[in-house]
Amino acid sequence: MTMLMVGVMAPSLLQAAGIPTIVPEACQGKDAATKCGICELAKLVRNILNAAIYLAVIAAAVLFAWTGFKFVSARDNSGALTAAKKMFWNVVLGLIIILAAWLIVNTIMSFMTNGSGNPWNKLC
Repeated sequence: MTMLMVGVMAPSLLQAAGIPTIVPEACQGKDAATKCGICELAKLVRNILNAAIYLAVIAAAVLFAWTGFKFVSARDNSGALTAAKKMFWNVVLGLIIILAAWLIVNTIMSFMTNGSGNPWNKLC
C-alpha cells in the first residue's frame, strides 16, 4: 500500500518541489518542433543519464537496507546468510558498473570537447 501511495504522490510532489524535467524546456509546448535542435538532444541525454544515476543510487540504498534486513534475520540459517552475502556483493558490483559507465561516458565527452571543465556544457 505504501509503494502505491509513493507511486501516486511522487509526480505531484516532484513538480511542487520545482525539480527540472528530463525533457529540455525548448522541446516542450506547441512549437517544440521548430525550437528543438542538436543542443537539446545533448541536454536530453545529459538529463537521462543524471536521472538514471540518481535512481540507481536510490535503488542501491534500498537494496542495501533490504540486504541488511536479510543478514539480521538469517541468524542460524547458513543458506539465507550466504544468499544475503551474495545479494550484497551483487548490489555493490551493480553500483560500481553503473558509476563506471557514467565515468566512461563523461571521459569520452571530455575528450570530444578538448578536455576542460564540464564537457556537457561545452557541446552548445
